[in-house]
Amino acid sequence: MRMSRYQAEAIARELSTI
Repeated sequence: MRMSRYQAEAIARELSTI
């Protein structure tokens, strides 16, 4: 499972939204 910059940023924003 590769993580693109877009996916990594999306996950980071989702975790930051908590």
